[in-house]
Amino acid sequence: MTPEEFVNVLRLVALDQVIESTISTIERPPGRGPRQELVELRDWYKGLAEHDHSHVRQVAALAAHAALHRVLSVLDGVVAVEDTPDKGAFQLIFRKGPEERVLNPPDGEFLHDLLNLVRDPGA
Repeated sequence: MTPEEFVNVLRLVALDQVIESTISTIERPPGRGPRQELVELRDWYKGLAEHDHSHVRQVAALAAHAALHRVLSVLDGVVAVEDTPDKGAFQLIFRKGPEERVLNPPDGEFLHDLLNLVRDPGA
């Protein structure tokens, strides 16, 4: 798996699917006795005009993108998680069979930058 493939997979499972799941949870809270805050969100959402549903989806998409971007920035080492002068570094390795590949090499393109590239329709 290449860094580009990894980011494309994350776009699917950590962005697209999370956005859809979030909207679905708001529209139809799960369980026989859903949590009160989900029932309140559902009722609020149902009262919105159709074009406002699109805005809610856009907010969910922005939040999901920002969260994933921040995590990738941490893996890239551009957002510190330690408050010390001597900071460690993360190394993300993909292993398959006997092969392994570092997905965030220090001299490679940042994963958070790959996330911001326009998605290849064939990917």
